[in-house]
Amino acid sequence: MKEIGIYLGISSIAIVFLEDKKIVSVTRYSPEKLGGIDGSVTAKIEVLINKIARELQISKEDQIHLSVWDKDIIFRSFFIPLMSRKEITTSIEFEIEKYIPFRIGDLVWNYSYKKIAKEKRLVVSFVGMKKNIFTRLQETFAKLDLNLIVVEPACLSLLRTLRSLSSYGKWDWFALLDYLPQESCLTFFYHTLPIFNRTVLPLQGQTIDIQRVIEEVKFSLQYFKREYRTQNLEKLIVLADKENEANITSLQQELDIDVLFLTPQDTLNNQDIDLYKFKAYGTATFEYLPRAFIPYLDTPEVCFLRSKKARKAVGLPLLEGVKLINAAVLVIGLVITAVVLFSFQKNLKSLQVQLSALEQKGGEKISQIVRGKPLNALEQLLTQKLIRVQSLKNEINSEVEITPMLSLLNRVMPEGLWLEGMRFSIVEGKPVMEISGYVYLGDRSKESAHIDQFISGIANYPEVKNIFPQIRMSDRRSKTIQGIMVTYFKVSLY
Repeated sequence: MKEIGIYLGISSIAIVFLEDKKIVSVTRYSPEKLGGIDGSVTAKIEVLINKIARELQISKEDQIHLSVWDKDIIFRSFFIPLMSRKEITTSIEFEIEKYIPFRIGDLVWNYSYKKIAKEKRLVVSFVGMKKNIFTRLQETFAKLDLNLIVVEPACLSLLRTLRSLSSYGKWDWFALLDYLPQESCLTFFYHTLPIFNRTVLPLQGQTIDIQRVIEEVKFSLQYFKREYRTQNLEKLIVLADKENEANITSLQQELDIDVLFLTPQDTLNNQDIDLYKFKAYGTATFEYLPRAFIPYLDTPEVCFLRSKKARKAVGLPLLEGVKLINAAVLVIGLVITAVVLFSFQKNLKSLQVQLSALEQKGGEKISQIVRGKPLNALEQLLTQKLIRVQSLKNEINSEVEITPMLSLLNRVMPEGLWLEGMRFSIVEGKPVMEISGYVYLGDRSKESAHIDQFISGIANYPEVKNIFPQIRMSDRRSKTIQGIMVTYFKVSLY
């Protein structure tokens, strides 16, 4: 059994084989070796992995660790007050959804956090990947009967290796730039937590000009100073191949920050290791080097940022495990649906019984209530009873009518739109609802069009019109969330 690290970059794939923690072979497939590819290698991922597995004789017993370019990864961070792990676990999804431009259900994700003692708060790091991209990767390896252990962003693969070096300092806040003429990425860290990142792509048919990288780094440093003004960035680590050393020298001269320059060749004392292969090596060390990022979600069946604890819990072949998991989810879903339906029917029956009992009580004891009471007191008592009866009727009606509305919302939400909250009430005997949320597409006009599409999708359903004859936009404006401009909206239904 071999430990294999694969780095899937934008234009190349690098593979490193380890045995007894030592490198036994390194290979890099460039576009020429891959038979010519247009654009990203991910466009032909299944064909490429199949070709590589056959040529390098990768077997189903070998453990594969996959590192992917950071552009396919979503990094977010935010601060929360000091609280227990249990409190964090129960509220984390709600908190995360405030900071991401996607529905959390559309992502595979994990998170970690650390305490900033002097500030008496926690910094939370969220790392996610679009579920359709991740599923495509996972299914590719499963179809080829290959043993995929973990999928992680390249910056964490690099950090794992760097933390084992004597030159690595105990910095609180630092940044890591991996520079390649074909793809470059800058990631800011708090200890081992990725905070945010910025990727740089070349213009079509060209390589990345170093001056462009310098401008991107300057812009990101300004953003850090603005958004994290109470923190001090202590170091910029630059990883680049020896052939690019001259470019890095000009970067050092233009930046007002302490720079540590490292090359993969010198770091591993191996001239065959370039930066592509260095990333593959970093993920191959998953099993025995200290973790750079400690994930708090231990989900054995999901190999995105899988923890070692969750890895050991996997005792089934991948495809069989997935089948059993899907079956379990289906059964649990049916049970939950049945319980919710039973609870709803039980509550509805209880309300109906209360209403019936109240009306019956009024009929049976009317003589006792009326006897000896002045007319104005009787009128006041009658009004109170009528209000109570109407309140119970409203509760019954609202429970019955609002159910299809809730299931409808998920069906009509377009891509890039997510909900912040919903508020339902009965005003003067009529149902009223407010729905608020955000949309992010990187284009204000497209975001407005998606909001209009969402409102039209709701308004076109007869079950909605029966409950809410009027639907109007009550608020729409731009907002900044963690440095990203999104569109906020609020819709009123009445």
